[in-house]
Amino acid sequence: MVTDPGPFGPDDWESGDLGSPDPDEFIEPQFPAYLGDRLFYRLIGAGLVAVVILALGGSIMLAASEKEIPEAIVAMGSAAIGALASVLTVNRG
Repeated sequence: MVTDPGPFGPDDWESGDLGSPDPDEFIEPQFPAYLGDRLFYRLIGAGLVAVVILALGGSIMLAASEKEIPEAIVAMGSAAIGALASVLTVNRG
């Protein structure tokens, strides 16, 4: 049982009219502006690849100098690879 009806009164709950739109009225779907922008995805991809290369290069340099590799570098590289994979596998359907 709902004790707090929020912005609706008790009559609204009983009648079922909770401000839903008219079912016959077509509502135009709103998409983000960057959805069809190839440059946006290329810039995101290039930035993520740069982070992966920097993390990999830094790890190799630290390993070559026999120093311990910070977990932050490993985490940044792993997160960038995951984000790059999600950008490259966009669901188009």
